[in-house]
Amino acid sequence: MTYSIIQKSQLEGAHRLDAEYYQPKYLELIKLLEKQKTQKLENLLTDIRYGIYTEPDYLEEGVDFLRGSNLCAYGIDGDILKVNKLAIPNEKYLLKEGDLLIARSGSVGQISIIAPEFKNATFGSYTIRFRVQNINPYFLYVFLKTKYGRLQVKRLSTQVSQPNINVPNLKLIKILKVDPKAQDKIEVLVKQSYQENRKSKQLYQQAEQVLLEKVGFNKINLKDDLCYRSTLKQVQESHRFDAEHFQPK
Repeated sequence: MTYSIIQKSQLEGAHRLDAEYYQPKYLELIKLLEKQKTQKLENLLTDIRYGIYTEPDYLEEGVDFLRGSNLCAYGIDGDILKVNKLAIPNEKYLLKEGDLLIARSGSVGQISIIAPEFKNATFGSYTIRFRVQNINPYFLYVFLKTKYGRLQVKRLSTQVSQPNINVPNLKLIKILKVDPKAQDKIEVLVKQSYQENRKSKQLYQQAEQVLLEKVGFNKINLKDDLCYRSTLKQVQESHRFDAEHFQPK
């Protein structure tokens, strides 16, 4: 059993009375942060906003639309859908390099930093975009991915039905004050890691192509045929009666 006892004076007003908020791991985190020089995220922001409410689609032309599901451990990945440019209210909803994008629900706290290839993309309503000053955004990105950042996000998330982090609570996150030179070194390492990640994907694609060519799979015709036949024996052996199962491909 895990429990903690706190004094009435430790309750943060009437804003949070839920036991979850005062778990020992959170109280220990606060103690650690109080021993360091910190600043609230709200004092570093130049802009923060929720994404746009619109339905993306598999369009060939349009503006890249980043969703919470695109925010991965190492950058942005998955299917990048597009939206019509007319669905974007104004230029404030277009991303810039160095912007930070965080999932507000679902995988709450999953965060990515915007690389050059996603400049001028837009973002969905289940994400929050924030832009900062007087701090290296790459350092902030790494800090928010450490347990000291993730635990704060988790603690400040509302726990009703589905965990959710909102803008007012996000502003309360405490960020360590670190020497600018150290921040710049972190930026260099993050960018190197992104480059290595891109290289690994390219090498994997090359390896996959070599394999397909060697075994001849790249020559197989996988198009859908309009009509085809199957035998009763095949149906009985597979225990399947749907036509899709017996397509020649």
